[in-house]
Amino acid sequence: MAEQFLEDIYKNSRILDELQKIIDYTRVADTANANIILKKIYDDLKNLCEAYVADLPEKSQPFLKNIQAMLNTKDPIFMADIIESDILPDISSWISNIAAINVDINDQYQIKSSKSGFLTIYDKINDKYLHSINNPMTEARRYVKELFNTEVDNYAIYGGGLGYYAYQLYLESYGSVNITIYEPNPLMIDLAKNYGVLDWIPSENLNIVCDDDILTFLNGIDNDDTGIIFHLPTLENIEEQYELEALKSILITQNTERFLRLHRHINFWRNAHKNIPCASTIDKSSLKKKFAVVAAGPSLDLDIELLRSFSKEMTVIAVGTIFRRLVKENIIPDFVSIMDPWPQTADQIRGLEFQNVPLVMDSITAWEVAKIYQGPKYMIYNVSDIDSRQYEYAKQFPSSAWKRSGGTVSSCALELALQLGAEEVYFFGLDLAYPKGKSHAEGTLAVHTESTENMTEIDGVLGQKVFADTSFLYYIKNIEEQIASKPDVTYYNMSELGARIKGTIEWKANK
Repeated sequence: MAEQFLEDIYKNSRILDELQKIIDYTRVADTANANIILKKIYDDLKNLCEAYVADLPEKSQPFLKNIQAMLNTKDPIFMADIIESDILPDISSWISNIAAINVDINDQYQIKSSKSGFLTIYDKINDKYLHSINNPMTEARRYVKELFNTEVDNYAIYGGGLGYYAYQLYLESYGSVNITIYEPNPLMIDLAKNYGVLDWIPSENLNIVCDDDILTFLNGIDNDDTGIIFHLPTLENIEEQYELEALKSILITQNTERFLRLHRHINFWRNAHKNIPCASTIDKSSLKKKFAVVAAGPSLDLDIELLRSFSKEMTVIAVGTIFRRLVKENIIPDFVSIMDPWPQTADQIRGLEFQNVPLVMDSITAWEVAKIYQGPKYMIYNVSDIDSRQYEYAKQFPSSAWKRSGGTVSSCALELALQLGAEEVYFFGLDLAYPKGKSHAEGTLAVHTESTENMTEIDGVLGQKVFADTSFLYYIKNIEEQIASKPDVTYYNMSELGARIKGTIEWKANK
């Protein structure tokens, strides 16, 4: 913070932020940390009170009364309430009056005070703020706390802003991680050094890279030991659409992973406690060695009769999404593979609860599936998406060695087929593309139409071109790896609409 006039302002702003931390700790019954902070800021809070009284003598009595009540109370809930409802608003109002800053940097950017005193940046051209106008520091702390991963040693931040994310990452990690800021705009680095909090981070913890080529950032995160944090306003300023989409896909994956983490943990333990038999106990002796893996792609609408005739000579494994359609067609599979952790996954088997088809569940499948389904159930204990306690639990089962490849239930169905001794695998409806924008076969809950405008054009079966999104490209890669891992098995792709899958024989090209 090169500008000296900000020193006193930010000193008071930090007290405001520390009081917000006290509220946050108290709300989760962590009174020990709340009291530690209160003791830490006591002297600075006393100085703030003296300055407040000198500036606003007419308002000093109720303010000091609230401060005294906060310090004297033994009731942590009341302490948090009085800070939140009275003390914070009073300090914010005072800071806003004595430290209002509004400075034009150029035709686009303006430095402005937030209600907490910490500065934010206003983008006049795009009419948006780069940080919160209430409290940028609190905003950064909550975001970083949500994303922080104790297992990585390095963090890459795309877009530095005024340095709040980097500073909160330094605090959250107790100074244990290396932080690299990738900033495409050199002006932002100057603003962060002059008006932000970058100099609150020791130089040995911080590296700044100024480069508008996203490949520099992508190369910097190309390892498993680097966590990623995006400053969203910086991301949204990218003009090249393909660059924006590339970074947004990383952000979407990150957000999805964060959201899934809670569901995975809940589902694992709810399913584990139901004592569902392990999939390795399935009797293989009577199973046919030719397997049909039936996915829910649009091409199944063309191949339903072919599947009907083939199914008589095959062991049929259907994904949960297509189960309802097959029952309606009176093509009853030998197994149903299901794995998605989302609560709505249970909709795949509602109305089919009393089918006598074995349901093979990934251990992170939505827990309500096992509760609803009354037919036979088996569990595959997934060891790739669990924590150490779950891994210790799963190790007792032989099936804990079964890894779920990719992120698609079709991979799970293929894995099951291979474990059950398949010598030939016939893929039905495994399109992994959007033929004419269509997502699924008819009769599925998920069927809809997607625009293919921003998708990738790839090789399809029968020499055609098809469109796939980022997820499908990932699934294709993983299924190809599964196929390559079992070269002694013969694989047939029955689709005439889907993506080309290496390692498969395209059935209709030979007919």
